[in-house]
Amino acid sequence: MAASTRRNQPTPSRAPSAAPPTEARRKSPQWLTIDEILDELGVHRRTWQHWRSRNRVPKLHRLPNGEYRIRRTDYEAWLTELEVDA
Repeated sequence: MAASTRRNQPTPSRAPSAAPPTEARRKSPQWLTIDEILDELGVHRRTWQHWRSRNRVPKLHRLPNGEYRIRRTDYEAWLTELEVDA
């Protein structure tokens, strides 16, 4: 009988989360996509590929789906290395 009374009780409601975990990871400011970097630098993908063939890009992290991400800190350090005194 305890089980039958339990079925009739309302289930506790859960507070809705701000964003699903995958959505929060996708928009994480600490990881950048190559497209985001290309937009920020204003260069074409072919230029990036040329730089990559010469090992002149920041450290890349390959995801299981084959896409690449770059840590913002690695990207900013790479930009700092490129600075020259005028």
